[in-house]
Amino acid sequence: MRAKGLLGLRDLTLPALTAAAGVVHGREPDSIDASMLEDVVRKAVDALGREEPGIAAQYLFGLVQGTAGRRPVDLRERAATEYGLSVETFRKEPERRLIARVADEIIRLCLSATRPDDDHLAPAGNGPGTSVQVALARAIENLAGPAELEDSDRYRMERFGPFELTIGSVSARMTIDLGAVEELRDVHLVVSSENTYLEPDRRFMSTLSAQLREAASTRDAEGIVVSDPVAEELAAWVRAHGRPGNPHEPGIVAVTSAGELARQGVRRLFHAAVAVPRREGKGYDIPAGGIRRAIDTCFALARSERATQPDIDSIAFPLFGAGDGGLGPAGSFSRLWPTLSAQLQADPSWHVHLTTWTVTETVGVLRALLDTQFA
Repeated sequence: MRAKGLLGLRDLTLPALTAAAGVVHGREPDSIDASMLEDVVRKAVDALGREEPGIAAQYLFGLVQGTAGRRPVDLRERAATEYGLSVETFRKEPERRLIARVADEIIRLCLSATRPDDDHLAPAGNGPGTSVQVALARAIENLAGPAELEDSDRYRMERFGPFELTIGSVSARMTIDLGAVEELRDVHLVVSSENTYLEPDRRFMSTLSAQLREAASTRDAEGIVVSDPVAEELAAWVRAHGRPGNPHEPGIVAVTSAGELARQGVRRLFHAAVAVPRREGKGYDIPAGGIRRAIDTCFALARSERATQPDIDSIAFPLFGAGDGGLGPAGSFSRLWPTLSAQLQADPSWHVHLTTWTVTETVGVLRALLDTQFA
């Protein structure tokens, strides 16, 4: 809508905004017209107030009288001036956050329209009588709030779900776990993102690989590590497969015991080699094919574990490449979802968890899941 302008609204297909307008106006989506879409956006922008964000959003979407017909590039330039920024600077993070603020206000309008009937329902997930769209929207509202997201909340622990997602012709459970993965409980199989050398990170680092290695280690009464099962078993796996010191094909998965994490209900750790170290500079490349193969392999290994332990039904995946891989939460989810959804459609008995590290990541995943339910 921002890119095409207010006058182009009639020619756009906007399923999520149409569904939201249907909720707000109490109409079926197929009876929603462009004026109703515009009304919802106006109400959401008005909720931002008359300070800098609200005025900038009015210009950005052409809601100020006399601006509806202006070129979107001119509207962006006018919105940027409200922030005192150049267009180039504004169109990156500030504009993205401003549009996200408007989206949050649209969700609040939907919640206000549905709450009279749904107040008795818990916001953690969607049970009988609650649509998954409403449940996801409530989770986003409760987590994001009206303020800008801050990664100072990165050590916050919270579980969102389970959400009963519609995937094709089936319903499947998914839960989002925010916080340090070493605090993860009651998930049978936990997937780690590893480099293609299958060398776990040092225990004192903040990466997922380091967190799982540290959490699985056994310490004596003085706090000294006496057993490092992740490092030991991964090294043994590499030796057994004849490739010490050499990279593996992206998508290979090695299995180790859970070590001390077994006390929290974890049965096995799956180490997915998806991160290819860059020859020049820092960071990793994350091939899409490697993520696809890793997910398929993890489910195949999960079925093998279930064959001997029939009660196993949950598996946690990280956002592959969202950190040093540079994909970000949205980019990572877009690579995860096609294969993940295909596996769940084939066997919806699995309860999939997605582990996130920051509030920003969590909100990004919740929004992406909400989009899948309107697709």
